Amino acid sequence: MTDNAPRRWYAAASLLHNAYTAWVVLLLSLVVTIGAYFVSSSFIEQRQRDRFLFSAEELEKAIKSHLSVYEQVLRASVAMVYASDELTRSQFAIYVQSLQLNEYWPGIQGIGYSIPLRPEELASHVESIRNEGFPEYQIKPPGEREQYSSIIYLEPFDWRNRRAFGYDMYSNDVRRQAMDRARRTGLASTSGKITLVQETNQDVQSGFLTYLPVYKTKSTPATEEQREAQFAGWIYAAFRAGDLMAGVTGGEAFKLEFDIYDGSSVVPELLLYSSHGSHHAATQTGSLVLVRELELQGRPWTLRVMPADDFARTVNQADLPRYVAAGGIIIDLLLFYVILSLHFIKQKAEHLVAERTRELRLAQRQVEQERSFANAVIDSLPLVVLVKKRGSDEVSRVNPYTRALFGEYRHGGGGLLRRFVQRIENQSRLAGVDSRCAFMGQLEAETESGRRWFVVNRNNLELAAAESEPEYSLCSAIDITERVESENRFTTLFDAAPCGLMLVASDQSIQLANKALCDAFGYEPEELVGQSVSVLIPKDIRSHHDKLMMDFTHEPGQRKMSTRKDLRGLNKSGRELILDIALQPLPYEDRNSVLVSVFDITEQHNLVCELERANRYKSEFLASMSHELRTPLNSIIGFTERVVKGAGETLRERELDALNTVKRNANQLLALINDILDLSKVEAGRMELDWARHDICKLVDVQCQALAPSAKAKGLDFTVTTPADPIIIWTDKPKLIQILNNLVSNGVKYTRKGSVDVCLKWSAEKSVVVLEVTDTGIGIPEVELRSLFKEFVRMKEAREHSIQGTGLGLVISARLVRLMGGTIKAESVHGEGSRFTVSLPVQAPDAALTDGDGVAGPG
Repeated sequence: MTDNAPRRWYAAASLLHNAYTAWVVLLLSLVVTIGAYFVSSSFIEQRQRDRFLFSAEELEKAIKSHLSVYEQVLRASVAMVYASDELTRSQFAIYVQSLQLNEYWPGIQGIGYSIPLRPEELASHVESIRNEGFPEYQIKPPGEREQYSSIIYLEPFDWRNRRAFGYDMYSNDVRRQAMDRARRTGLASTSGKITLVQETNQDVQSGFLTYLPVYKTKSTPATEEQREAQFAGWIYAAFRAGDLMAGVTGGEAFKLEFDIYDGSSVVPELLLYSSHGSHHAATQTGSLVLVRELELQGRPWTLRVMPADDFARTVNQADLPRYVAAGGIIIDLLLFYVILSLHFIKQKAEHLVAERTRELRLAQRQVEQERSFANAVIDSLPLVVLVKKRGSDEVSRVNPYTRALFGEYRHGGGGLLRRFVQRIENQSRLAGVDSRCAFMGQLEAETESGRRWFVVNRNNLELAAAESEPEYSLCSAIDITERVESENRFTTLFDAAPCGLMLVASDQSIQLANKALCDAFGYEPEELVGQSVSVLIPKDIRSHHDKLMMDFTHEPGQRKMSTRKDLRGLNKSGRELILDIALQPLPYEDRNSVLVSVFDITEQHNLVCELERANRYKSEFLASMSHELRTPLNSIIGFTERVVKGAGETLRERELDALNTVKRNANQLLALINDILDLSKVEAGRMELDWARHDICKLVDVQCQALAPSAKAKGLDFTVTTPADPIIIWTDKPKLIQILNNLVSNGVKYTRKGSVDVCLKWSAEKSVVVLEVTDTGIGIPEVELRSLFKEFVRMKEAREHSIQGTGLGLVISARLVRLMGGTIKAESVHGEGSRFTVSLPVQAPDAALTDGDGVAGPG
């Protein structure tokens, strides 16, 4: 038997090393690879089908929800009509302008009000509208009809919407059907596909109209007969389908191509909107297609959905079948090659033993290299007194005196104020003064009490809140006919003001002082009038006050000084007061004076100081209680771990799950307490740094390796870029790791798809290292970006999506960075991602270095 064993091994080796065996193995392995390819293809196709149906349903919900929200704009407009005793054109214009249609309601071309007219009412109606300042107004299209309607209000009243002013929508069958349905039912009613009257030859889009009825009863009557009898008109909105649907999809269309048809069937002539931007329906390129009928405000629409060209990329592992096929074929060929190589080696084995050994080793090495290369390739595959708008008659704000004089909000006197503003602008143009320049002139105007003369002064008022806000003009007017009465009224109001007021001349003398100011400083009015304002200022800041007043004289303007810490006053008894002061230039008795508003905030200031002291005590208490807070939790965690490890099979699975839940929640609570204690230590000034020299490149690389699995688990690309040479810096290693962990963890937490990138750079000019963490997550709105580094502040979107967090990670990171002498900043575009940049000095502060410490920098 011993002699036959080598023969059996040789026979088996001959069979294994045979060329026919290689072809059989190749054929069988290719069959297995093809089977695996078809199985994975079927799996991916099913996932694509499920993803398509889910996305199509989400698109349908988005369209219904979007149009339902837009219907509320019309309902608010009807409510505005009901709330007005008599709706005026200016009221309607102000209301629609406040909606900011272009910014918040894209797709609405305009909101209008149309009324029904009988033939015998046409002449009086046209004359009435023309008397309002529209001499060319007429009902269009012309012709005799049994029933008319007319658009009398349409905002915004721009050049495009003026084309529809006076249009009889009742003359069009499609519009009339929707108008009749709204009047009869009292509900919102959408018309069929139309081309809006406002459309031009450029960017023509299909459109439709949505109507809501307005009744004289200011509510919807119960029966159809009552609704017909009490009908007053229609509030309607004109929609451009393309602009509207862009607002629905946010420009991405859910990675779907979709068409919307007017009616219950797919008819090319009734195409209302196509997502690929042309006036023709999208072409079906695959087997996935979904047709749904939508019922929107009494009008059926047909939604036809197909996947977009890049839809397959939204499905995870969409390329899996190709990888399976490619990998399988490579392995099959390698296996075939190995067997065939062994066959040829066997033929030469008897003649060249040494060469056979060399060739065998070479073949084995080549196989390993090719296998390693194949594995490496697979592993590295990437996957905005009287304030008005400048140059117009639109009034933004008026004072009570103006309202009393012109009756802006009483007895329908708003027209008097508008004509007054128009007179100012006309007078300035006649004088050759541009609207961008100051103007002073005399004019006559009509008021509630008759015609009076005024001296008008118009100055520009620049509002620097935002670049996009318009510039405003401040118009002031003096009634010359009642000057004495006006001055008496001013004196009465001046003395009755609840805050301290005084009028200071350009030579620093007090011209007027009201009772509230005298009471605050302990003087009688006659003691202050004529005195220098310096009697109310402590001696140590009088020179500084003189400089400030000189600056104000050169650049006068409304100025609030409550944020200054050196605003102090001195009362008659010598006690200092903490003040809140506002300055306003005010001409008085033909002199350029300054109206000074003074508030005594001494008590409030003292209260704030007390609150700050209490907060500091709180932080110091928490910092000193770190051990007492951590010890019980550590005991709970340790005891739980011991019970779980020593339980063996004595505990049921439910009991083990409960213990693991206790351990997990205790760890989360311990992490929260650690964050709060770290924050308290920093606030209390008890956070100490352990300065040492570290290679930050190696530190970042090692830590990012520990953080990479969390990104990979979410299917995110995680890249780390560091300089090739070491960079030695002075830093506190645990604190730096804590900062890196907070930034990277936030990036992974708030990123659903895309990537998280960590980049370390060295700035030789500034001797700093710059650490950037960039993600493609949900981003941060600009409003929330300002409060990002405040305690316990979390994004609204994070709260809505139940993303875990305490709002302390970024706060602690920012304060640790400042403690190390560095800076941190955040940049973000909402919906696109965020970038956090940390700059740290290479050298530690001098106080942190000891004798013998070297200079840090690039290695």
